[in-house]
Amino acid sequence: ILLDPTSRGRYPLHVAIEYGMLEVCELIIDKISKEDLALEERDGEMALHWAIRYGQVEIAKLLISKMDPDALNNKNEEGETALHLAIGKSQKEICKLLLTEMSLEGLTCCPDYSKRNPYKHAEREDLLEIRDLIGWKIKKLKYPDNA
Repeated sequence: ILLDPTSRGRYPLHVAIEYGMLEVCELIIDKISKEDLALEERDGEMALHWAIRYGQVEIAKLLISKMDPDALNNKNEEGETALHLAIGKSQKEICKLLLTEMSLEGLTCCPDYSKRNPYKHAEREDLLEIRDLIGWKIKKLKYPDNA
């Protein structure tokens, strides 16, 4: 039942996130696999996308800590990763956590459909601390011995 979508194509975890039900989210997350945390609802968004979109910071932190690092780079139908959304919502704490946990390869190859990679998106949103952190991570990826 935890993996059965509603008639509107949403999973129970997505619904619990929409209503900010942290305890329900914790129960669901403990019962489903790491892979199932990356399930997309019918509009192509993972639970993490929803947590960021709805400003559910504690749920987003929980999801990030439980998800496969490669899944953190998954895009929604607009080509946005969780990092794109967190930057767009000025959620600095989530940005920093994502940058710590996500695979670094996603930073250089994940522009959204507006052709903005996370570095340019952070710069445009005037989140210079996040932009600089992304730049440092990219440098570390390209030049591991010099970072």
